[in-house]
Amino acid sequence: MLDYIRKRSGGFISIFIVGAIALVFVFWGIGGQNTGDGISIRIDDAAVPITEYQRVQRTLQDTLRQENPGLEGRELELASARAALSTLVQRHVLGQLASEAGVAVPPEAVVSNITSNQYFQENGRFSKARYETMVQNAFGQTVPGYEAALTEDLRLEGAIRLIQRMNFVPKASLLEDYHTGEDEIALAWAYFPASAYAEGLTPSQEDLAAYYEANRERWRRPAQVKVEYVTFDPQDYRASVTVTDDEIAELYQEELPALSTPASAEVSHILFKFPSFTPTEEQKAETRAKAERALERAASEDFAALARELSEDPGSASQGGELPTVKPGDMVQEFERAVFDSTPEQRQGVIGPVETMFGYHLIKVRDFSPPAVQTLAEARPALAESLTARKSRTAAGVALEELLERAQSQGRDGPGLIALAESMGLKGQASDFFGEADPPAFLGGLEAEARKAVSQPVGLVSDPVDGPELLALYTPVERRESFVPAFSDPGVEDEIKAAWTADASLRKAGEAARALIAGRGGRPLDAAAKALGNPGIETGVSGFFRRLRFFTDTQPPLSQGDLLSMAGAIFSLRAVGDTAPEPVPTSSPGAQGGFLVLGLNGQRAAAESAFAASEGARRQSALQDIAQGAYTYWTYARTAEAALVIPPPLQRILSGQED
Repeated sequence: MLDYIRKRSGGFISIFIVGAIALVFVFWGIGGQNTGDGISIRIDDAAVPITEYQRVQRTLQDTLRQENPGLEGRELELASARAALSTLVQRHVLGQLASEAGVAVPPEAVVSNITSNQYFQENGRFSKARYETMVQNAFGQTVPGYEAALTEDLRLEGAIRLIQRMNFVPKASLLEDYHTGEDEIALAWAYFPASAYAEGLTPSQEDLAAYYEANRERWRRPAQVKVEYVTFDPQDYRASVTVTDDEIAELYQEELPALSTPASAEVSHILFKFPSFTPTEEQKAETRAKAERALERAASEDFAALARELSEDPGSASQGGELPTVKPGDMVQEFERAVFDSTPEQRQGVIGPVETMFGYHLIKVRDFSPPAVQTLAEARPALAESLTARKSRTAAGVALEELLERAQSQGRDGPGLIALAESMGLKGQASDFFGEADPPAFLGGLEAEARKAVSQPVGLVSDPVDGPELLALYTPVERRESFVPAFSDPGVEDEIKAAWTADASLRKAGEAARALIAGRGGRPLDAAAKALGNPGIETGVSGFFRRLRFFTDTQPPLSQGDLLSMAGAIFSLRAVGDTAPEPVPTSSPGAQGGFLVLGLNGQRAAAESAFAASEGARRQSALQDIAQGAYTYWTYARTAEAALVIPPPLQRILSGQED
């Protein structure tokens, strides 16, 4: 099962597995129970206000709509309702684990999360003013409310990390992956380029007309617009701004959290596990006795060697007990206190035994970095540059706002944006026609801004364009609407004929490739291809390469194969002489593409003697891969035990009975 999880965990698959959890007890666990008041959902002993459920459901509904544009109406309502309930239950069981394990979030971790968030930064640095504005206006929360919610999210993330540390990967699974990645194969291939099947394809006028009617949208010309615009470069305003020492000192105080580095430590540990999360006093005493015997040995023996021999933490034992760099908030409280509250003298030896929910730990601090804060003198150059950039952009914005006010006051009948800009000593320009797919530089190359420009009424001045480098205003002066050209328009018939020929020849190439797969029998691939009688078919053999490196180690036409189809074909080949069951589509710049038929021409197994040297690293990588899957299945098991009491109106929604 763990091997299954590891290979399939992560991404949308795990998300949908977790998203389905609610169904288990929506339809099997509620047993007709309900509050009768429609006010709250009860999960175990906790009451979740229906307003909280509705808030989560609205957020998930927006997300589902964006990810699945075709999901609307009743289907969207049902999917978001079930996902919202699943989310609330998951948060509940994770919160229980966090409380039982004593997971705490130090204020420094909250500050670090906020100050490193790019949405709260200006010019790459944290801005308190932007943070408060974004939280209140964009997120619709108070700052204390946002920080309380963030603290809880970080606490739940801490609980997830606890689960993810308790995993195991069988050696047989690692060995299978080793051979998958290290065995070498050689391919025989036959390439069917579409161009080899184009000769003699002559469509009639009726063919072209029918093809055009069936594919009219392929010839749609996009809407385009021509604008007058004015740009405002903040660099042009740098000379006009000044930065005072008081301003730098004030910014230093605001950004002090971002200028601080929390303590961190490089640690190793030896874990002696409890037999369960609820050990008896006798079991705890036996586990502690094992830890104390190991502590005596650690006084004279190598700690890493002891960890490999004794530690019951599968994720770190093979690495000599080494853990990733830890910071406050990363570990359970008892472990964290032992590391960060210890004295320099204590950190010179082995700390422990330290009791946590997992068992008893012996901890070796290999390196310790105390918290550090940049001084004002050290931070001054960066702070001064940040203030200068901010003030320069503000000055550019002031000039833009003045032009915008004048443009809005003159209306659509005024002399135009360029003339108005020149009257203010600014330089205006006229663009060429552009569409959504080719945004000009003054729009920051942003397709979203180009989309707005194309839909903007002619003569109406735009909202300010806040690009990454420039600010800008523009006014559309001419517009070309989107249209599908007529069959008789100049050049259109030639385009249709070229497209018809390309499609027909590609279809014939695919038919020939499938005929080769069906009729190859035991013949060599090149002989079977030659028997088809088309001299345009190319054949060849590759050198030996590792299966996982086909996209970097191979040459055309192999390197032109669609990656997903190529991978599927290569991994379907098990014995020399096998042929992949489906041809692989290819593409090539300036060409029509084609199809590849692949066969296994040779195979060389990697020496297993080399596996031992990399087994530890492979195990660590595999453990990281299964972390998400382990969390998913742990959550499933815990939520299956949760006692749900759901108000009747919500029951009807979740069962799909209510419109």
